[in-house]
Amino acid sequence: MYARKRIKTYLGYTSALRYWRAVGAGWLPEPVANESRAPESCARGIQEVLASRYLDWDIAEEPLHILVASAKDANRTARLVAHICAGEYPPGSFYDVGRELALPSLPLLLSQLAQTEDAITLAELAMEFCGYYSICESSPEGMEYHMPFTCKDKLARGLRELKGRHGASKALAALAYVCDGAASPREAESCLALVAPARMGGAGLPLPHCNHKVEVPDGDARGPRVFYGDLVWPELKLIVEYNGRKYHADAELDQHRRDLLEHAGWKVRVISKRHTASDEAFAGKL
Repeated sequence: MYARKRIKTYLGYTSALRYWRAVGAGWLPEPVANESRAPESCARGIQEVLASRYLDWDIAEEPLHILVASAKDANRTARLVAHICAGEYPPGSFYDVGRELALPSLPLLLSQLAQTEDAITLAELAMEFCGYYSICESSPEGMEYHMPFTCKDKLARGLRELKGRHGASKALAALAYVCDGAASPREAESCLALVAPARMGGAGLPLPHCNHKVEVPDGDARGPRVFYGDLVWPELKLIVEYNGRKYHADAELDQHRRDLLEHAGWKVRVISKRHTASDEAFAGKL
C-alpha cells in the first residue's frame, strides 16, 4: 500500500501578502524556505484547499489566490482564484508555513503584485518588506513592529533570478525608489514622495538613509550629541522627520534636538500626516 502524497496549498498574490504580514504581526511562525522549484502536489480546488489545517480564512479572506502548476488545474470561483506558475523557479522561491501551506518568496511575491500594481505601490511594499514594520489593520497603530524580513539588495538579487517571469522587471525597476530601514508606512510614503521623479509626482531627490545616525560633535552639553533622523541625506545635510504622535510627543525636547542639529549646519524639516495627505502642503513644507 502506498502512502497518500500530501497535498499542499500554495498561496500567491494578495493572499500571500496577507500571510506574510501576519508573520510580521507575530500571528504565524517564520516561514522556512523549501526545496521545491514549482508548486508540486498543489491543491487545485476549493475542497482540497479547505482540507489544509494551516489555512486561516480570517487572514486569507476571499477569494483566495493560489498557485498551480498547469493550465488544467487553473480555475476561478467566488471563493478561489488559481494562477498558473509553470516551469521551474530559482531555488528558494517558495517557503513553507507548516506542512500543508506554502508562500512565494518576497521577490516572487513582489513580481506577482507587479502584474496589477503601479511602481509607487510596489516601492511602498518593498520598503515594508525591508523595514521594521508590517501593515496590520487590527492594530491600533495600523502596523506591528518587527525586524526586517529582507533588504533591498536581496530583493534585487531575487528579482534578477526571476528574469523573464511576468512582473519581475517592473518590480526590479521600482526598487530604484526604495531604501532599507523605514520604521513606519508614513516614513515610507514620505521617502517616496521625495525620491520619486517629477513625472511620478515626486521631488526627485536622491535616496536618503532611513533612521540614520547623525553625530553633532559641537552639541550643547545639556543634550545628546548622537541623533537618529527618520530620513537623512548626509551629502545635503538635510534631515526630514515624520512627526508621529508616539515618538515625537515631547515638543520641547524635539525643538532642542532640532536646534542642536541646525546649529551644527543641518537643515531639519518636520512633516506630519497633514502634510503628506496633500501634495501641495507637502511641497510647501519642503
